[in-house]
Amino acid sequence: MRRAPSRRPSAYLALATGVSFLLLLQTRAGFLASSASSASGTPAVQGAGAYAFLVRAAFAGSALALLATWLRDRAADRGGHAAVLPTSAPGGAASRWDGSRWVRDVEMAPASASASAARDADAFSFAYQGSETPDERARREHRERVEAEYWARVEAEEERRREAREREREAEREEDRRRRDRDRARERRDRGEKKRQKEKPPPPPPPQPPPPSSSSSSSRSAADDASAAAKGTGKKSQKWAAMEERWAALESRAADGGEGGGNGDASLLGYDDIPWPPKMSALLTHTAGGAGADQRATKMAYMKCVRRWHPDKFAARYGARLRASEREKTLERVGAVARALNAAFARAQRGGS
Repeated sequence: MRRAPSRRPSAYLALATGVSFLLLLQTRAGFLASSASSASGTPAVQGAGAYAFLVRAAFAGSALALLATWLRDRAADRGGHAAVLPTSAPGGAASRWDGSRWVRDVEMAPASASASAARDADAFSFAYQGSETPDERARREHRERVEAEYWARVEAEEERRREAREREREAEREEDRRRRDRDRARERRDRGEKKRQKEKPPPPPPPQPPPPSSSSSSSRSAADDASAAAKGTGKKSQKWAAMEERWAALESRAADGGEGGGNGDASLLGYDDIPWPPKMSALLTHTAGGAGADQRATKMAYMKCVRRWHPDKFAARYGARLRASEREKTLERVGAVARALNAAFARAQRGGS
């Protein structure tokens, strides 16, 4: 937890200034007494001039240091703790002086896998709960909100790409069905022509079905709406089920080939080869069995997700198999999933307490 700037150095400087001032007065009085004794013929004390010089130097130095400390504290109080300093601050990034040290402000820009791993280690320690100031909590909540919005946009974009690919595949399947229907219709037509050529009397036309009534049309539309709603709910379940199937296959391959094993480019894992959750903020709720899960089920689901998504565990198990060109992007996404999982578990704990 970040502490307020200490006033102890200022108190020490004020004490040193006061003592040196008293010594200066004493030296001045001794100098006057020495002048009077010199006038009466008494010899002067040896070394009095050097002692007086040291006292004056100590008084001047402590007074200047006290003045500089006062000016610095006044400038810090006037500027506030939220002043953002340029990139010349230690660390090479936009930083601010909180009165006692440099603090780096990280907005929503995941820079590298190492920085993400450092933030992930802090996220899993739960150190901020009950040990942070209101200003720190506001900055953390803002950073988490910005990051959650960023990854929500990433998930929405991936969902749009998946839906576009599904539409393309569905269009291709529909085109294949139409082509097969045309081929079958042509074959039936050819067979009918051959049959009519063999038989003189043409066969009677088949009876046409009666037109549908209005009541049957309304019942059919209601059934279509119900099936569409069921299809929307089932699609979400299918996405989570597909993720679990892909994870089972990935863990099976890792167990067969050894952790981090595999030879050749064919065994390397890319960004799209990782079974990402459809919605990272709902991962803990889905694993726990739904929104109504109790505290024990939520904790067990959290431990299960941590074994899979913790950045260190993920890197130790699959880091050697990640494709070099997509390694940083993959580890960054793993860290984001871990932070979202940690935030969801913290909310569940606060809600259950």
